[in-house]
Amino acid sequence: LAMEEKSPGPGLAGVKETDGNFELSSPLVSDLLHKAKVIEKRGTGMLGSWKVSLAVVTRDSFLQIFELPSGCKLHSGSAPEVAFQNLIPPVVVPTMEGTKAGIKLVPTANSFFDLLVPSESFALPNCVVSLRDEKDVKNPNSFEIVETIPTSGASKMFTKTVNRKMQFRAVTRDEAEDLVDVLRSGSRNLVPSDNKL
Repeated sequence: LAMEEKSPGPGLAGVKETDGNFELSSPLVSDLLHKAKVIEKRGTGMLGSWKVSLAVVTRDSFLQIFELPSGCKLHSGSAPEVAFQNLIPPVVVPTMEGTKAGIKLVPTANSFFDLLVPSESFALPNCVVSLRDEKDVKNPNSFEIVETIPTSGASKMFTKTVNRKMQFRAVTRDEAEDLVDVLRSGSRNLVPSDNKL
């Protein structure tokens, strides 16, 4: 079988694959990403509040949610590139004065990369995505994801699967519909693997 030549993502345009030195200006321009948006998320509890988050849909059909730090001044609809910059840990350069004073600037391994790890991850083939009714006065631009997950441990004795729900809210109805379309098609848009069995 003849293999189709894969075009580089927007971040690698003009780079020869034989060069071997690839550097993206940002992970958000990788051809492994399908869509990135700053939206609000909320758990299913009645007391849950909306939290601004970066939502990234990958070509391998995952929705990765990154909670933005509480100090950042972003809102739903902000540029994903700006949101991503808020997830990157600050670079702290030690000074001679600080070293002499005994100031320890090295962050702990537990906290340094925490924001770069998704707070939520959904396998889109296991999800049902539903758009809220437009007549919902409180949240006309919201949608819900329900992921069915196989149980593990002792809970396997009682049920084979559990459902995990999360609500999301976009700025406009059109944006919410676009995101729902992307998420629903996620299970059908798997990147073919080059590995042969």
